[in-house]
Amino acid sequence: MTQPKPFKINVSDSDLEQLKQKLDLARLPDQPEGYDVKQGVPVPDMERLVEYWKTNYLPNWRKHEAKLNELPMFTLPVQSDGFGVLDIHFVHARSKSDNAIPLLFVHGWPGSFIEVTKMLDELANPKNGEQAFHVVAPSLPNYGFSQAVPKVCAVSGELCRLDANSLAERIQSTALRNRLQPTDARPRLQPIRVPGR
Repeated sequence: MTQPKPFKINVSDSDLEQLKQKLDLARLPDQPEGYDVKQGVPVPDMERLVEYWKTNYLPNWRKHEAKLNELPMFTLPVQSDGFGVLDIHFVHARSKSDNAIPLLFVHGWPGSFIEVTKMLDELANPKNGEQAFHVVAPSLPNYGFSQAVPKVCAVSGELCRLDANSLAERIQSTALRNRLQPTDARPRLQPIRVPGR
């Protein structure tokens, strides 16, 4: 069986330069009279976002990239019904606790694996003896560093459930579960409440 491969973000200088050029060339429309948020992102918000990327985020990309690369990231081929094998990116933080249990953290839409970073330490190594978790936070297909699906899915929620279950099953059957206690043959995905949240 294929083992997870360690993953590091490494955006090329040419890709960063191309993004800089695209941001420099971006021309946004005027905010239309009678605008309603149902029509999309407000133009002033998009203008602020483009300016932030041009003057702050992009010039400091290598610092952001290095910070993200501190996360324990991997990729793993996952078989999906109807989509074939997809290369899925994920964060896998093992707890130091002997009684930690596996937790699959699936991001929302729009979103990314970065959502888990705000609580990763608290989940994996909580204070005050609370339940600890071995956290797995995948990037859904078409998001982050996971492979895109080769065709359109009728209901995006189907894709989310399908790949979360496929990934959970694969994780149970690979080296990632070395220190995890086996559970049922099929993992049960249930939302949990994070202590203190």
